Amino acid sequence: MLHPNLNQNPPPIKEWSPDLNAWKIHSYQLVLSILSDPRFATVGASNQNEQLSIPSNPLELASPNPVIIDAFQQELLWVRNKMHTAIDARCLSVLTKSDIDIYQDIILPCCQQLAIELTDGSITQKEAPLLLDAAYELFLMNDTNEPLQAHEAVSFLSNFFLNRLHPLSPQHQTDFINTLTQADVEPSMLIAPLVQLFTGLATSLPLLISNVMLALFTNEEAQKQYLISPSKSINELLRYAGPAQYVYRMALEGGSINDYSFKRGDRLALFLISANMDSTQFKCPHQLQLKRAAVAHVSLGYGIHACLGAPLIRAALQIIPESILKHFPSIQLDMNSIQWGGSKGIQGVVRMNSL
Repeated sequence: MLHPNLNQNPPPIKEWSPDLNAWKIHSYQLVLSILSDPRFATVGASNQNEQLSIPSNPLELASPNPVIIDAFQQELLWVRNKMHTAIDARCLSVLTKSDIDIYQDIILPCCQQLAIELTDGSITQKEAPLLLDAAYELFLMNDTNEPLQAHEAVSFLSNFFLNRLHPLSPQHQTDFINTLTQADVEPSMLIAPLVQLFTGLATSLPLLISNVMLALFTNEEAQKQYLISPSKSINELLRYAGPAQYVYRMALEGGSINDYSFKRGDRLALFLISANMDSTQFKCPHQLQLKRAAVAHVSLGYGIHACLGAPLIRAALQIIPESILKHFPSIQLDMNSIQWGGSKGIQGVVRMNSL
């Protein structure tokens, strides 16, 4: 079992959580159905006072912009080159260290560098720490007792990227600000994807990579299979090691789905980790089996709720773990050093020392 808090016993399909102020949804089929249904939206779902403001126009709110996904997909060649350069340089910088914290010394700084270089290559050394701090505040938005800090972080990041879009700086040659401004999308519609991209690369991606590294370091057979074909291992690694515990959705109208009724304004917590470990969908779900055809995982959402950064995440899982394993072929972990962290909704290994 990868996640220490993952219940081996199947939880109820639907249960109310006072702590989350939401219906907890665990079943794979119900999670998949909700992710596929435009009656459930991300907008407003993270607001504890959801009854105060229920969005409308379901299709527009629930659907990611396919133009943005296509833009990310089209730039994968230079993205992959950036990833290779960043992770190789980071590995080489610590190659002679006797005690390496794989997360703090390699994975986290590599992903933070990619967040900066891929989103906006003209970010200065003075601006970078401020943006990374804001991204972390946004990452903890649903955990904090100081919601104002998270809202200030959103405002800071939004204004920063908005200023970079109007007008486009000539310094932008190869980054996603440049890429997205070439797409047929209103500039105001680009702010949220840019904030999400930057925050995800800087905070969530490092946790995914560290979970994957723990899984591979502690499973010699899986490590061998991964190195033979990283691209064929991605789906099972996402299913098994995905850091997302749950995501929020809001019911925009009343109705039923899979024989379960919801009313307008209901707040749902879709437990992706439970869905990915649902034994009705995956045989021996708590085992990492890289030969498994695990394309049905929900770690990157699904359908109209698919993750905008999915192409980048898949590229990172093909490149970053492979580089670490090749630079440190005989490394062994100090299992007593393993520490888990992140947020309530996204969890992963935040300390992983070598012996």
